[in-house]
Amino acid sequence: MTSQVVWANEMQFAPGTTSPAAARNFVGSLLARHDLIYLVEDVRLVVSELVTNAVVHARSPVTVRIEEVPSCVKVTVSDESPDLPVVRLERGAPSDLEGGRGLWLVDACSSSWGTDVASGSGKSTWARFGVQPKSAWV
Repeated sequence: MTSQVVWANEMQFAPGTTSPAAARNFVGSLLARHDLIYLVEDVRLVVSELVTNAVVHARSPVTVRIEEVPSCVKVTVSDESPDLPVVRLERGAPSDLEGGRGLWLVDACSSSWGTDVASGSGKSTWARFGVQPKSAWV
């Protein structure tokens, strides 16, 4: 069953060091435009982590799609690598290790996340964030 999309937008980014910041700005401005300010911090952090992973590991163009369906905002980051993301940092590992925390942050900030493998090549890693009913804003 397909959920009705309230709004959606996507943008492609080069596999470069400025792409995570550009992707953060892209999703942040869309969330603000749609009065979803309370999601900006978490969504920007998750997008930054997913785009950084794609830039570092896939080394391919990255597409970021953000959409709102009636109960959530879904962000999808797609790249051309078939390699699935791996959670590298075990619970209880030293906090001074570099890397490996990205997917833990994705898990902590989103209501759910996962990865879908494309039929040709590549993958899409997505995360969902709960949307408060408009009546709760008053």
